[in-house]
Amino acid sequence: MYSNPSDFNTPNLMKITSLPLPLPPRTPTEQSRDLELAWCAGMFDGDGCVFISRQKMAGRKNRTYRLVLSLVQNCNVTADHFRATLGLPHCLVAVRRSVSHNRQIYDVRYDGVHALSALRLMEPFLVRKRIEALAARQFWKECRMGVLPGPKGLPPEVWRNRERYYWKLHNLK
Repeated sequence: MYSNPSDFNTPNLMKITSLPLPLPPRTPTEQSRDLELAWCAGMFDGDGCVFISRQKMAGRKNRTYRLVLSLVQNCNVTADHFRATLGLPHCLVAVRRSVSHNRQIYDVRYDGVHALSALRLMEPFLVRKRIEALAARQFWKECRMGVLPGPKGLPPEVWRNRERYYWKLHNLK
């Protein structure tokens, strides 16, 4: 079920997503790269998922939150082309087959800063997942992801924001 964009509660984000992204003139090499990235964005729009993984670890006061991109395919050649085009560190998992699977399934995952980099590469070409990509970028910035907390830890507001963005991306599905 898809969320109504008006439920997103971020008016500025809706203004941004309704505007076409102007692309500067490109050289033939850049056009080829843009075409490949547009293909990746189309694949991701259809079969990809942007989410925030959270888990409670024993001995820790707060939950851990991690930005994750996942693309699930039953064609290894397609998954390989997607991975090669983005050219970022990733994790490829051959999902354990069950009786309900006719073919082997592959899950390509990008975590943390690599997920953010993959979104930045595909963002000009995303359609369906554009709002989720922008929410993920806001999550990274506002929730101080990738920042070491230091000896005093992060302020409570950061933890509340992380939980809020977890549910925001969850509700955009």
